[in-house]
Amino acid sequence: MQNDFDGTSAERGDPSDIPGVLAPPPLIYLIPLVMTLGIGFWKPFPLLPGNLPHLFGPGLLIAALLLLLPSNNAFRKKRTNARPWKPSTALVIEGPYRFSRNPMYLGFTLMYL
Repeated sequence: MQNDFDGTSAERGDPSDIPGVLAPPPLIYLIPLVMTLGIGFWKPFPLLPGNLPHLFGPGLLIAALLLLLPSNNAFRKKRTNARPWKPSTALVIEGPYRFSRNPMYLGFTLMYL
């Protein structure tokens, strides 16, 4: 492993090269979601009665996208990396970051719900 201070390992974009990063945040949400959907397909277990999942699901998905897309655009406008295992070059405080420290994580959580 190369020195973390020369920037070469971070520039490659491999999360395993950066200390403390177990997996990219999208995978932390995606893996349990896929497992839950697989188990639910194999043995359905409704958590909400009746039509409530069909009423709340699309709204939560839209809310998630309304957080994720502007959050990613805020990073693009600042020309910095949104991936936590890559070095950042600017502090993003515009867009959804005016209200939340981690709107992308909040968006992933809403999408997961």
